[in-house]
Parts: sequence; structure tokens; C-alpha cells
Amino acid sequence: MTAIERLYVDFNAREGENSELLEINAYWLGQRNPGLLARLLEGMRVTLFDDEMEVESTLISLDARRGVWRAAPNWDTLRYL
Repeated sequence: MTAIERLYVDFNAREGENSELLEINAYWLGQRNPGLLARLLEGMRVTLFDDEMEVESTLISLDARRGVWRAAPNWDTLRYL
């Protein structure tokens, strides 16, 4: 069984004001874990987390121009830490 990647995220970083998609700063992820970006793929299930909570999510797309991954969280899996 492959481990699900855990990605630190700012849960306030929405794609747009009414969007359910979260934006993940790819540059920042690469600085924290240089090999991580090469392992991320569209459609991949990941766990997004911060200091207070975590939620299972699916990576939707990489916007290479802006340096952000878009992810769709499954809020039914929200867990407070």
C-alpha cells in the first residue's frame, strides 16, 4: 500500500471567493521537501493539513505559471488535531 502524501496548506488559500478548491503553493512545498513535487500527480489522493486540522483531498491540476496545485478537499473527512 502506498503512503498518502501529507501536504501542509493554508486553508484560507481558496482559488476564488466562492471556490471549493484550495491552492497549494508548489514552490513552498518544493523548498520544504525537494523530492515531493516530482511525486505529485493529477488525481492523486493526498492529506492536506495545518496546525489545527487535516482533510483528505484530490489533486486537480497544477498551474505551473502561477506555481500552485489546486486540490479538492473532501470535507466529510475533516479531522481536528
